[in-house]
Amino acid sequence: MSDRVNIKEISAEMLLDYLYPELSDKWTARYAGAFYRNYSEDIVKLDADACHVTLTRDGALKLLPQGLLTTDDELKEGDFSEKEKALKKRKSLLEEIFLPFDSFTFRNSLHIERQISQLLDEKLDLLLKKYFHYDLAAETDKYVKELAVMLPFTSRLRADFGFIGDVLSGLTGYGVEMFAGRYSESDDTVCWLPMVKYEILAEDLEAEEYNELNRSIDPLRNFIREWFIPFDTHLEIVVKHHGIPFILQEKLTLDYNTEINK
Repeated sequence: MSDRVNIKEISAEMLLDYLYPELSDKWTARYAGAFYRNYSEDIVKLDADACHVTLTRDGALKLLPQGLLTTDDELKEGDFSEKEKALKKRKSLLEEIFLPFDSFTFRNSLHIERQISQLLDEKLDLLLKKYFHYDLAAETDKYVKELAVMLPFTSRLRADFGFIGDVLSGLTGYGVEMFAGRYSESDDTVCWLPMVKYEILAEDLEAEEYNELNRSIDPLRNFIREWFIPFDTHLEIVVKHHGIPFILQEKLTLDYNTEINK
C-alpha cells in the first residue's frame, strides 16, 4: 500500500487554514456540486487574491425542490436550446442568491478547522510536557522544533537510521549520505562501538555559509543523539561541501574539510 497522501482526501478547510490563515473571514465559496468530486479534489478553483474558492460540494441550492428550477415537462416541447439557456440563467441567478449562505457556511467550517488545529497543538504540547518533560513552546531552534513533534514515536523511530537521514535531508534541503560501521577512540580497543555517520552534501557554499550551516545544526545533532540514537551507538553528523566532481588536469577546489600540511 502506498504511503503517499491522497490529495482528494484533504479538505478545503484544512488546506486553506494552513496556507491562508489570515483570510478565514474573507472567503466567498461557490459550490459546483458533489458530482465533480468523483474525479476532482475538494477545491476546483482557487483565487487567493480575490478570496474566492469553488468546491466540489452541494450547496444550499441543492436543498431546494427541483421544481423551483424546472418542471418535468418543461424541456419536452419547444425550442430545447432556448429553454436550456433560460434554465442555466435561472440556475445562475439562484446560485448568486445563495452565494452568501454558502460562503457563510464555509467560513464557519474554516473556524471549526482552526479550533481543531489549535486543540491538537495544545494537546501535543501537554503530551510532550507530561511524558517527555519537553517544552515545545519554549524551543527556539527551527530544526529541533520541526523534529520535536515526532517525540511520541521515539519507541518506534529510535535506531531507524534511514528515517534520521530523511529528516536531515528534509530539514536542511541538501542530500544526505549515510555510512554504518564501528567506532573507537583508539586502534587497540577490544570492544568497538557501532557507529552511524551522516554526511550532509551542501553544494556551492562560501566558507562562511558552510561554517554557519555547521553551527546551526549543532542543536539538531544533540537532539537526535539524545532521542533517536541508541545509547551505545556513536553518531556523527558532518557537513561536507559537495561541489563539481574532480576531473584530472582541471583546477581542483579543495573541500572545506581539507587540511594542507606545509
